[in-house]
This record gives sequence, C-alpha cells and structure tokens, in this order.
Amino acid sequence: MNKKPSIYEPTWSSLRQHRTPQWMDNSKFGIYTHWTLRTIQLQHDLKYYREGIPLFTAEAFNPVEWAELFQRSGAQFAGPVAWHGTNFVHWDSQHTKWNAAQMGPKMDIVGQLEKEIKKRGMKFLASFHMGGAWFDLPRWEGHEEYLNEEYFGLYGPAHDTDVTGPMHYQVSYEKQQKMSDAYAEQWLRLMKEAVDNYSPDIVWLDCGFGGSLRAELMGFYRNGKLTEQEEIYVSGYRSKYQREFLAHYFNLAEHSEKEVELVYKTHDIPPGIGMWNMENGNIDGLSYQPWMSDVNIIDKGKDAEKYDWFYREGAILKGADYLIPLLIDIVSKNGRMLLNVPPRADGSFPEAAVKTLEAIGDWLEVNNEAIYDTIPWVIYGEGPTEIKEGHYSDEGSSSLFGAEDIRFTVKGNDIYAIVLGWPGEQLKIRSLGSRGKLYDGEVKAVELLGNPGDLNFKQEPYCLTVELPDKQPCDYAYVFKCIVD
Repeated sequence: MNKKPSIYEPTWSSLRQHRTPQWMDNSKFGIYTHWTLRTIQLQHDLKYYREGIPLFTAEAFNPVEWAELFQRSGAQFAGPVAWHGTNFVHWDSQHTKWNAAQMGPKMDIVGQLEKEIKKRGMKFLASFHMGGAWFDLPRWEGHEEYLNEEYFGLYGPAHDTDVTGPMHYQVSYEKQQKMSDAYAEQWLRLMKEAVDNYSPDIVWLDCGFGGSLRAELMGFYRNGKLTEQEEIYVSGYRSKYQREFLAHYFNLAEHSEKEVELVYKTHDIPPGIGMWNMENGNIDGLSYQPWMSDVNIIDKGKDAEKYDWFYREGAILKGADYLIPLLIDIVSKNGRMLLNVPPRADGSFPEAAVKTLEAIGDWLEVNNEAIYDTIPWVIYGEGPTEIKEGHYSDEGSSSLFGAEDIRFTVKGNDIYAIVLGWPGEQLKIRSLGSRGKLYDGEVKAVELLGNPGDLNFKQEPYCLTVELPDKQPCDYAYVFKCIVD
C-alpha cells in the first residue's frame, strides 16, 4: 500500500497552510502540570537537578485520578509537561537514558496520562520547555559537577556561543547562546519520538523553541520590531530544525486524518502557523487571531524569590474567585486559558488546588454555554477595570474585577453578557442599548443561566436594564443570555 504523500514541506510558506482546527477554536479551558526534577529539588532543597532523580518516586501519582480531576474541572484539553529544563524527559525514550521510564519513577508518565485523558473525551496536550538546557553547561566556571561526563546527557552537549572565556550563568542567560547542531539534532529526535508515540492533539513549545520571550524581556525587540539597542541576542533552534519538526508533526496528523494545533511564544515563528501564547499574561483588547494564555495557579504574592511554576510547600494558590473572572475576560478577547496546576513531589495535588478546580467545574456546569464553542462579540466588554497587558502581567489578586465589569461572548445570534460580580437588584448593560450595536426591539428575551424563567428587561437608548431575582444561581460571575432577533 502506497504511503500518503506529505502535504507540508519544511518551508515557512508551506507550513503557513496549517489552520487552527475548529475544535481548538471552540476550546477555551485547559490544564497542564509542571512536575519535574525541579519539583523534587524544591521539596528537598537540593543544589543540583541530578540529585533529585533517585528521589523522584511518584508514589502518589495516579493517572486515572488526574484525568478525572481535569474532567471535573471542566477542562476541554489537558496534559503534562513532557520535558522541562534538563534533558530528562517524561516518556519512555529510545534516544536518551535520561527518562522517567528508565530512571526516577520508572514509569511512562506521558503515555499513562495520554491514555486516560483521551479516554475521557478531552484533547491531549504535551508541553515542551527546553530553556534550562540552552547553555554551554560543561564550561560554566564554578560548576565543576558538570565536568563529570556521567551527567553530560542530563544537561546536554555544548552550544555555540559568541560569549568567550570562562562563563557565568548571568552572562550566558542574558546573551542567549545559540544552540549547537548536535544539541538541536538530539532535540529533533526526541520531539519526533514524542509526537510519533503519543499523538498529542496540541504541542505547546515554550521559550526554548524561539527565544522571543527572553529577547522581549531583555529589551532587544518588542512586538516583532527591533528596539534601538545596539546588541541583539535571540536564542532558540535554527530555523531548519523548527521547520523540520513542524512539517513532521503536521504531516503525521494528516496521515492519521487528525487535526492538531501548535502553540508557541508570540514571535518564535512567522505568524499564522499556529496559535500564539501570552505567558502568564493578558491582552488589553480584542484579538483578530485566536490566542492562549498559560496562567499559573501559583500566586506570585509578595515573595518573588519563592515564586515558581512548580509546587513547593507553603505556596499561595489563586482561587476560583480570581481564575473564573480571568477565564471569562480572556475568552471574551478571543483567547483561552491553559492553567498550570502543579502537583506535589509525590504526584498528589494539594487540597487547595483540588478545591479550586472543582469550583471552576461547578461554575462551568451551570454556565458553560457562555464559554464553550463561543466566539467574541464586536464589543468584548465594559466596566472600569483596566487590564495590564504583556507577558507576566498576571500576578494574581482576589479582587481583579467587580460587578460593573461585563464581558461578552456570542453563540449563534445570542449574546452572553457575563457580569463579574453580583450587581444587586438591577443590571444595566450599556453595550446593548438601542443607540449601540443593537436596534430597538432586537433583544427578545433575557435569561439568567441557572435561574428558571425569563427576566423582565427594558431596552432603552443607552442601556439594557434587567430586573434581577433575589437569589444568585452560582458564585463568582453571572451569565445573562440575551436572545437576539
């Protein structure tokens, strides 16, 4: 039987033919989990990642319980961090001994979660974060442990660099060394292996893929334009490795008659090939393109030195009172939220995280028709709250939005006005007045999701006034479904 020919060539023009699947455009809420050697390092206060491998026993890890929790939360897609920070991967690899099936927990974490997540009808996401393995580690001055060849495989081969002489961490980090072909070829082997073996619906490639986030944070360029700084440092893999992987992933999906999506940092590759991501941040306004924000459930709080994407005892977690309004705000702007929920070192989730996820699930059970399968309206919202835009603009708060803040979504012709606090006896929606986008009489009925029957309302020139019931149907945010002619 002849193999179906490849559709995508490893060129940017060919890869641009890829389109965001409809199921991805419809999906608004997902979960992923930072759980790696970094988690073990934090729990045991270790100096080096490698010391955590024998302590990474995962005795409480239960992929069935994980997938059931994700499903109860209302997540539409979910998955693990498959690779983070070192060359220790979380699947059963034939290309490196530094993997979770042969060391540490001695189990195929990615494979077990793939099976249970897909079984429950959720799309499977695998994320890859290679930033910590960027550097020419064996040459680091003052880090003699890397001179032991036994551990070279964990930290990776040396990289090309224009930084000469004995190197210190900060110099290497700020100047974003170029990755060597030897390292990139191993990266490509591992990435192909991961998608071949586990067929993820979503591949999320973090900052190591293209270096745009670090370059923005260092001030080298902004929104795709070079700044006036004389020195320019942008890391990431050579374009040819990026293109070869993407062509492989997209063609693999085509041969399987499957639709997949790539998610990447804002400017890591040319626009339009996948979905761009805002790291722990937000945008201030409507976006023409669908986008994602990966939001950390850990609150930065006042102690920045203890802030991490990995769980440590004593970490402050954001609650449903913060995350539900944030999800609504992101969705109203054509986005979706990927929530990082890190487990403890043993693989169990802290009680506070479980409580938050179940509260999100309870809210979505009542109100999901205003979130799932929706599109933005021509006005995304109204109200006094100003949104800070950019990567890391979300630092966590219990009082980000209030009852005067309203966000809009659409399904069919119906408009959902989602109020981010209980307004009291009456609700006034300025966007739905007859002098606004809607004509007089176009609003035929108004429902409050979770409340029986229609509500009394009056459409005036400058607002739609709705009479509210005495009892709130849920917590955190309230959906008014406006039936429009």
